[in-house]
Amino acid sequence: MKGDLTRLRQDDLAIMRIVMPDFPAHLQVDYLASDGTIAHLVADDGHNLLVLTKDGMKPVGASHLYRAGETVIIGEPDPALGFEGWEINEPFGTDMIIAIASAVPLREAPPPASDTGVVYFRDLRAALETAEAAGQRLSGQAVLLETVPR
Repeated sequence: MKGDLTRLRQDDLAIMRIVMPDFPAHLQVDYLASDGTIAHLVADDGHNLLVLTKDGMKPVGASHLYRAGETVIIGEPDPALGFEGWEINEPFGTDMIIAIASAVPLREAPPPASDTGVVYFRDLRAALETAEAAGQRLSGQAVLLETVPR
């Protein structure tokens, strides 16, 4: 999180600073809310870099391979793209952000804007196992985030 904040209040924006691993990688970032909903914030399907907007997943450019060690800021509003940021709102509680860097994109198609836990973890496990079996490099981090009313 920006400034290493792990507690955000209602209406704050979730802005993340991600340092890529020691190899060039694609990025996937998912938000697991305390009520069990899962939102795909950033995904790369090998064709497009996709970002979750209020209108669903939106391509914001071509598939992107970040440099080893590159610092990536995600979540800052971008009016040119019609992206207003990811605003913290109900339900409040303990959420989790999962960021995965992979040498090849983990998805072959754009993800839905949201998922259920069973589908999300099944598909993530399959994608990670496939990448690992192919000898692809992977790195990930999970961060707990407390969200509270204003």
